[in-house]
Amino acid sequence: SMILFWSFKYFDNQQTKWALLLGLTIGLLVLIRPTNILVLLFPLTYFLLNHHSLNWKKLFTHLTILAALAFIICIPQLLYWKYMTGHYLVYSYNGETFFLTDPKIWKGLFSYRKGWFVYSPILVFGVLGIIPWFKLNSKLALSIIACLVPVIWITFSWWCWWYGGSFGARALIEYLPLMAILFAAFLQWSIKLKWWYKTPLYLCMGYLCYTSIFMSYQYHLGIIHFDAMSKELFWKQYLKPYYIQDYGLYLDPPDYQAAQKNE
Repeated sequence: SMILFWSFKYFDNQQTKWALLLGLTIGLLVLIRPTNILVLLFPLTYFLLNHHSLNWKKLFTHLTILAALAFIICIPQLLYWKYMTGHYLVYSYNGETFFLTDPKIWKGLFSYRKGWFVYSPILVFGVLGIIPWFKLNSKLALSIIACLVPVIWITFSWWCWWYGGSFGARALIEYLPLMAILFAAFLQWSIKLKWWYKTPLYLCMGYLCYTSIFMSYQYHLGIIHFDAMSKELFWKQYLKPYYIQDYGLYLDPPDYQAAQKNE
């Protein structure tokens, strides 16, 4: 959210302070989860598509400052690793990898184990927001797509595409601000609809929000299993705040060893 905010601020007014804030935020972003650096595809694409509006000489100077500050933010972590291990960079996921040529995108988005749109169904309207955004600001829409497509590809290329125990696709939580922008465009478009179209649409959206919140409650109770949900169990437990009979028979535990071999 901060990177998006400072990026738009910088685009409107190429002041050094926005570059400094971006550098600080990017440094924190890399420390939290290095793969999240992919979010920078959004401002990069947006700036390239709007290059006529930018002072590129000033931008180059600011990029240098930005990169230096981001690196400085990371120095304490690098020094800590050096002190503890003798190496400045430490890869802690030994034996774990990405299968970039075989991403599990469909499973990551629609599976009952962890599907992003299954456990956060309101996001479907965010995807639909791409259409009105193309009419409002095609460059912004293209920038979001240029970021989300590789993010989804790489995220679900990880051997454990369901990312262990969690509610839904936790690895994509960081990218909800981009979905919020798309969702806002959809809402802006829907406001112009006649009431007989708008009313059922909003009722549907309200219902989807309710089901997602209720499923969060089910997960809190343990009814939605942390990694072994199946299609049968999902629908048998749908909107039920208690365990169904023979609950365990419908569980579908993942095979972690096979997944590490992409099997």
